[in-house]
Amino acid sequence: MKKLIIIFCYILISTFSTRADVIDTLYADTIISTQIGELTFKGGTTITKKQDGQVIRGTLAYDTDIWTTGPLIFFSRKHPITFNKNGRVIQGVSVLDFIGQACDGKFYTFAGGYIVEWDDYGKISAGTIEIPFPIIVENQEFTIKERTIIKYYPNGKIMQATPNYNVKLKISQTETVNFMGGEIIKFSQDGNVIQGVLAKKTTFALKDGTEKIVPQGEKIKFDNNGFLITY
Repeated sequence: MKKLIIIFCYILISTFSTRADVIDTLYADTIISTQIGELTFKGGTTITKKQDGQVIRGTLAYDTDIWTTGPLIFFSRKHPITFNKNGRVIQGVSVLDFIGQACDGKFYTFAGGYIVEWDDYGKISAGTIEIPFPIIVENQEFTIKERTIIKYYPNGKIMQATPNYNVKLKISQTETVNFMGGEIIKFSQDGNVIQGVLAKKTTFALKDGTEKIVPQGEKIKFDNNGFLITY
């Protein structure tokens, strides 16, 4: 019985160790072979690898051109980059501004110096917009504020954006609310606001049948039915 327990424990430990990522500290700039060729990683930083040696995250020693799942991007040495299972970059900081296709199929100018994320199809799932640009969220149009983050759901619908001005948006199919420009707005996949900052004092109906007056400038959250849940 004791022998059986020892064998079981060995199998269990072995199983978990083969699944765990390996984190190594580099004591000097180090050239490491990746799936897309040799790259030099910065000394004094850590590098994360799979058990088979595949690099999944690390900090470059030099600004370097590397393929993402989409275009070739000039990546900064000042922030770690993350690779997918095929060795393509899915997160990092571009040194330069660049034009990229987002998950909604549109092309935007993304700002250098900020984190950008790509999906496995080469489209940008999160990034910082360099210049104001109009977008549409379920038939609601407004302009994104420059140097703010836009994020997408996997299906291409907008998850987060920051309007350039105060804007009236849906919290349900029948109700709209005035939200403050320059503040992050988060959307459900139906295009309803689930988080934002009030542009003016507003009275909300609560689930229990009562009402709540919320002052201007408060950050508020809604459930998927448009009911206020916190502020």
